[in-house]
Amino acid sequence: MIEIEAWIHRARAFIRGLAHLPGTLVLSDEIEPAPNDDYHRKWLESDDCSLPPEVHRFVSLGSARCAFHYQWTPPAGLRRQVQEILPGCETVCGGADFCEASFAGAFHDSLGGALTINLDHQHHQRRSRGSKPVRDWLPWLQRAERFVRRTCDLPGRWCMTIAIEPPLDSANAARLDRVLPHGLPELLRDFYLTASACADCSFSWSPDELRLAALAEVLPHQRSIYAGPKICSAAKLEEEQQGLMGWAEIFDEMGGHGPATAQVLRDSVPFIPIGNGDQLVLQVKPSPDRPRVIYISHETDVDTESPVIPISESGEQFMADWERIAYLGPEIWLLNSFVQDSSTGLLDSGSPLASRWRAFLKGLRLPIHD
Repeated sequence: MIEIEAWIHRARAFIRGLAHLPGTLVLSDEIEPAPNDDYHRKWLESDDCSLPPEVHRFVSLGSARCAFHYQWTPPAGLRRQVQEILPGCETVCGGADFCEASFAGAFHDSLGGALTINLDHQHHQRRSRGSKPVRDWLPWLQRAERFVRRTCDLPGRWCMTIAIEPPLDSANAARLDRVLPHGLPELLRDFYLTASACADCSFSWSPDELRLAALAEVLPHQRSIYAGPKICSAAKLEEEQQGLMGWAEIFDEMGGHGPATAQVLRDSVPFIPIGNGDQLVLQVKPSPDRPRVIYISHETDVDTESPVIPISESGEQFMADWERIAYLGPEIWLLNSFVQDSSTGLLDSGSPLASRWRAFLKGLRLPIHD
């Protein structure tokens, strides 16, 4: 008879062990523990439980939901070798979701928080803008990628995305500078030219019970963490800019803090779209050479409070502080604890909370530095 716990352990180790394969890779480990609460244990032991014996044993001893997937498209150099074993196969995929009747239909729905790695574009080239020096953001991005990859050993439910495109060519950067109402801010221009035109290095983590208790000592009420840079891609910057202008028109029609928020939106360039409707923006007016980083919340009651939340005095300062708190969020309910703990009312990676957070991460053996 199969040892269920050992089988699940091997499945999880296999999935996470694929993280360094070259090519385009999608991984997801959503394996939940066996039920340990009284309600579900009593149900499993009761006459009302109609699970077949094999399923009952798997759920009781192994996992309440055992879902794990992988999908790998090898690079050109390995494709021939793969096709010698699997003729005609362009992409190798496998895994299961034991709670789904049809794995094939549910597979793509499960990839929203999965690991996506594209390693086909490893050649990064530094470019210049005439005589003005260009800051090279590639080392910053490489440190972020290294940190996020190391999260694959975190215990609990875990998903990760690493998708890095090559840098933008100077012609397209110049075009963006012409068509955007405020031009292309220096931070974004340098990032696109030296690091990536579209970079997503992010992860989400729901800790096991032991680490959850330790997390609560640093960030109370947080049962999961999501972090990592998802800088607005060059290809979507125009669309996101139009979205800000449309959002400004809506705020103009509101009372309270609405009109002031609309003006901030008009004075800004998209920086990091949050995904829930919020935006982290670069406020380029009145200081285009040193734009402030502002968080705009879409859920705020403008009659009682402002949706505009200052985060940092400059984009460079934000990137430095954000790296030192392991790229947390940047959703405001995650960043806000660090903003409120700061004596300046802005994100400060030197605050007492930031120090405790780094100590917590070091305890998890993640590469974070003081």
